[in-house]
Amino acid sequence: MRSANKHLIFKQLLCCLQTGHLLELQGIESFSRAREYYERALSLYENKVFPRDEINLSLCHAIIGNCYFNRGDDQMAYECPFDSYGLTQLYLGQIIYKNKNYNQALKQLHSAEKFYETKIKDDSKLAECSSFISMSYFKLEKYHEALDYALKTIKLLLQPKESTTNTQQLTTNNLSFLKQQTGLMQKDVKQSTLVGDQKVISETYRFIGDIYEKLDKNEQAISNYEDSLKISENLTPIYQSETVITYTKLAQIYRKMNCHDGEAMNYYTKALKLLRRLYLTISG
Repeated sequence: MRSANKHLIFKQLLCCLQTGHLLELQGIESFSRAREYYERALSLYENKVFPRDEINLSLCHAIIGNCYFNRGDDQMAYECPFDSYGLTQLYLGQIIYKNKNYNQALKQLHSAEKFYETKIKDDSKLAECSSFISMSYFKLEKYHEALDYALKTIKLLLQPKESTTNTQQLTTNNLSFLKQQTGLMQKDVKQSTLVGDQKVISETYRFIGDIYEKLDKNEQAISNYEDSLKISENLTPIYQSETVITYTKLAQIYRKMNCHDGEAMNYYTKALKLLRRLYLTISG
């Protein structure tokens, strides 16, 4: 492919993707038109870009599938290759959650959850779905539903990870290209290392504690905060801000219980001491 032609083709690709995304943002009534632009991008990737770019081909299928899904055509949506459909639903759910449209986020996240339960078994992705579903219900003050999904999240995080060749092959595609083109880059969740996993588990225990606190189940809240501490206290200093948060939450809940002022003061003191130590570590 000549350099000038290649540059022109990629400008066309970018234009199609951005136009499709802008139409998609206008709402469900514009999804058919958005799909047309995404399909133009797909055609360019299939016929004009060499060597074939399998990742971006799968992403085009993913966003086309999402348009079909939101128009109510589940069958066409599920025909996306790889796990692009599931990734797209999960990604869109996270973006919509961050924009505080929690009911709409739940629709996307439940679709991703269903996909990873029935189409491609992936406990790591299921845990991520469950976590965001739980947080969405929490924001909607539906605490019992939030608790159900938070407990599901911790169960998935604690069980041994199954890793098969097929699953690895199916989940190699990512959404970085789409994120870059649409201006919706987000911070990736770091669960690939042991420390990252432990941090997520600690945060999940603390979140379960938050839910129990909202349900006025103080003993269960304290138990989960303590489970969070068992992990976070042993993490490297860079993660110790999590411990400060948990100390503070324990202090607050003991203070709310009135007859435990000594315990409340103990945890407030621990939080203050750790903050000072972290400040000295950071400032050198």
